[in-house]
Amino acid sequence: MRTEQDTLPLKDKLFRILSSIFVALFLYSCGGGGGGGTSTSSVNALAWIPQGTYHGTGSHFGVGNTGMVAPLTSGAGPAYGNNTGYDSMKVILSSSSITVDYEDWPKETQEFDNWSFAFTDFSSSSVVSDSNTLTSTNYVYQNYDSANGKTKSITVMVPSNYANQFWVYWDNTHSDYANDSRYYYHVNVLGNYTLYSAIPTSGTATYNGGMEGYYGYDDLSSLFTVNGTATFNVNWTAKTIAGGFTGVTITNNSSGAVSNFTNISMASTEIESDVMYSGGTQYAYFNQDLTGSGLSDSYYSDNEIFGYFYGTNADEIAGTWEIATSSNNNGAGYFAAKK
Repeated sequence: MRTEQDTLPLKDKLFRILSSIFVALFLYSCGGGGGGGTSTSSVNALAWIPQGTYHGTGSHFGVGNTGMVAPLTSGAGPAYGNNTGYDSMKVILSSSSITVDYEDWPKETQEFDNWSFAFTDFSSSSVVSDSNTLTSTNYVYQNYDSANGKTKSITVMVPSNYANQFWVYWDNTHSDYANDSRYYYHVNVLGNYTLYSAIPTSGTATYNGGMEGYYGYDDLSSLFTVNGTATFNVNWTAKTIAGGFTGVTITNNSSGAVSNFTNISMASTEIESDVMYSGGTQYAYFNQDLTGSGLSDSYYSDNEIFGYFYGTNADEIAGTWEIATSSNNNGAGYFAAKK
């Protein structure tokens, strides 16, 4: 277990990663309350999405220290309701609260097992721009868990370009978690899924959008944010989808240097019917390996994508991804695209 002194340098570097993607997600220090942003009295913080229960696909990116067997880890998973063995999350939105349920490993990620944020836990909001269609208004919620002495926080990201989905971001990097052995960054994608029975039976469609996430070297010498465009082509007659990410760049969180990264491809795969959670409703889903120059499954991470269709007429797609190399460099993140 690292001490506070051991942790702070890494924490400072990782906070710069967050700042480059999600400006002002955390406007507090030392576990305190939020500052700045929009006050609770001037905004209905729970008005951005209809009330109900949502199950979402997720990804995580974990950074430990060089003394670990796996200093860097990443992963992604489908939207399973029980959350067992995957990065999925269940979110229940009511008129007065947000309840999140994330029971996957590791337990150092704020342990969100049916944890609720009340309307009054709203801390701040900000608009975060993105050149690849992922601009969003981010709502931060925080409250204090007296049982373990930690301030818990989530950011609900409401995209301006996608009407049928929303994203939840959370991590364990602030000071109340300074003694955790590893810092984790999570993104979950949730929304109104397309019924499998509702997808078109003929014709084609092209979905364009963006992707972003994290990538790092296994020896922790460099950590990066990842950005790129997302393009997917659907053949409704064959019920197949193919595509991937192009124009991918990685930005070094320490130097700010931007480098080109390999294009990431998804070969044609079947659009499947996924029950996802108890209840039997079948949704349109796809899962496939990812390929790219230098990418290779490692012992700790794979190259894989998990995607769903969103909206009554399959208007949008979104999901999560993970990538790896044979030298255990790896990354993870999310994507969204629409017709």
